[in-house]
Amino acid sequence: MGVAGADAAARWVNDEDVEVRSIAVQTLGRLGLVPHVVLEKLGDGDAHVRVCAVLALGGMKEPNATHAEAVAARLEADDETMRAAAAQALGRMGGFATVHTSAIAERMTDQQATVRASALHALGLLGQGGPWASEMIDIVLRDSSSDVRNSAIAAMSAVHPRYLQPHLRRLRGMQECREITYTIRRWQSHAFAWVWAMTAAGNGIPHELIQDIADLL
Repeated sequence: MGVAGADAAARWVNDEDVEVRSIAVQTLGRLGLVPHVVLEKLGDGDAHVRVCAVLALGGMKEPNATHAEAVAARLEADDETMRAAAAQALGRMGGFATVHTSAIAERMTDQQATVRASALHALGLLGQGGPWASEMIDIVLRDSSSDVRNSAIAAMSAVHPRYLQPHLRRLRGMQECREITYTIRRWQSHAFAWVWAMTAAGNGIPHELIQDIADLL
């Protein structure tokens, strides 16, 4: 579709029909083009179009700090769909979103499970969950949603071991629950892969860390 498709979609973002506007904004998001047009649709009169605009900004080929700031502001929205979309979009914006990791992390305790899961997924994608490793383990232990618990485990797989090492022994007592055992195995496979990659790159891995991971077998 390319640039021509983006130009066509940009002409439809102000259509009277909400569905047409939504599809046009989604198309721009898939193409990752014309961000200034998408930014304008954050103020659309329809809530669904606004959510589509936030998600589209997360797909821009050349995101910038302005995009990230506009999206991060929606983490405090009254609408749970918008909060989840904002977290999801920030997770795809790379370095420009890292200054907003504290705001994303606050959504880990959101009342809505979809928002909590999106926030954890975003922290995992950004690789910025380290300072909240203890909170993530608490989520694995206590959250009522399996999607949220699995998102926490996935986010932990991207956390630097220096953040996780003080908490690894807490995981040993979590294996009585079948579901928890499964998520630990998932995390463990990521952890061993990380150790292998770091070793292959010539980076030293503390022996006690490797032992802590192995003890979870």
